[in-house]
Amino acid sequence: MTYPKVSIIILNWNGLEDTIECLESLKKITYPNYDVIVVDNGSAGDDAEVLKEKFGSYIHVIRNDKNYGFAEGNNIGMRYASHNSSPDYFLILNNDTVVDSRFLTELVKVAETNEKLGIVGPKICYYDKPHMINSAGARIKWHLGLGENIGIGKIDTGQFDSISEVDCLLGAALLIKHSMVQEI
Repeated sequence: MTYPKVSIIILNWNGLEDTIECLESLKKITYPNYDVIVVDNGSAGDDAEVLKEKFGSYIHVIRNDKNYGFAEGNNIGMRYASHNSSPDYFLILNNDTVVDSRFLTELVKVAETNEKLGIVGPKICYYDKPHMINSAGARIKWHLGLGENIGIGKIDTGQFDSISEVDCLLGAALLIKHSMVQEI
């Protein structure tokens, strides 16, 4: 398998402990070709400095002067990655996630199976109940204008381990093709 370059974008806003735990879990992943960009979105404390000191060259920290919100904060990280890392993919990852060591390998494997796939996402379980599904994607009830998480509250028995097409994904973990972002 070839290993396309992935730039992992993590947005931090006053969530130092969560971000540290997320980064510690990322250090255990088996995927070999990635970099990590932490966008500190105007945290009140010295989060950016603490992260730089603790993780050194493992991460690049961008310190925003204010909270630009979820979308613009991640866009800032993606723009930085585009100019400095030339990634094939971006992984938007919430700072309050803890990842499995093989998750990125599996996401890239799925993304590489079909050139038309622009975004893929993992099954997400609750932090405090790791055997319970939070989301395996979502279906939209178009006639009601409502979304419904697939699998929410169900015990994870592997029933959502296969690839499936969904209407939308949770923004907590999104693997996005760089070429698709450029088209938008």
